[in-house]
Amino acid sequence: YDAPDVMVFFRAHFEEAFKMVEWCKKNSIRVVFDTDDALDLVPPENLHYVELQPRLPVYKFLLESADVVTTTTDTLAEYLRGWNRNVMVIPNSVDPDEWNCGPRSGDLRVGWTGTPTHFEDLAMVLDAVRDLQKKQKFTFVLQGICKEASLEELQEVLWAKWGKAILQTPIGKSLKRFLDKLTGIKYEFHPGVRFEDHAQKICDLALDVGIAPLADNRFNRHKSCIKYYEYAMSGAVTVASQVLPYSAEVSITAK
Repeated sequence: YDAPDVMVFFRAHFEEAFKMVEWCKKNSIRVVFDTDDALDLVPPENLHYVELQPRLPVYKFLLESADVVTTTTDTLAEYLRGWNRNVMVIPNSVDPDEWNCGPRSGDLRVGWTGTPTHFEDLAMVLDAVRDLQKKQKFTFVLQGICKEASLEELQEVLWAKWGKAILQTPIGKSLKRFLDKLTGIKYEFHPGVRFEDHAQKICDLALDVGIAPLADNRFNRHKSCIKYYEYAMSGAVTVASQVLPYSAEVSITAK
């Protein structure tokens, strides 16, 4: 049979990976493991923290067993070399052909887009957003976070799945803090979309300013500036926290 020369593993945090890597080694197939996060540093407030814990042994096995590890930043590469000396950086990027910006309406639009792992990051800036809405007219936009049609529906889904006991967990407290901070803010919500629709969706939001708040912790410092690139491709100016990774690439500091 025709076997590959190289096998690339990406987000392959499942038990079968052990056998697959063993098969590759026996057949002289090079193993590449690609990761864009330091998964062992994911904080308890992260929505995926609990489900990630049993997968960490697979993650570390792939790091140690790969012939080459590829990742997105120098900071993350240096950290991953604790498991594997052969780590190469392939910077994150966006495909210009996927981004088609339309005209702006003239009304100021400020927003954020991302996954449901940023409740703590978003909560940091909501007081400032509320204060700004009292002084300046603008539409605050939230996109992503969940597939549900509203944040209220997301809350109902989580309550139904975990019960009110979730409020005593780090993720439950983080979500409640975010929703409490959102009180009194006028906002426009757009649920998450399929990966292949992501670029066009961000363009369709027609943001003038895209915010990228990020708590200064070990997990976030190993992230890339992908949100900065995406905002730029959609025609929006980025306002980001002055912490890694943004402090290394967003060139202007406002005080």
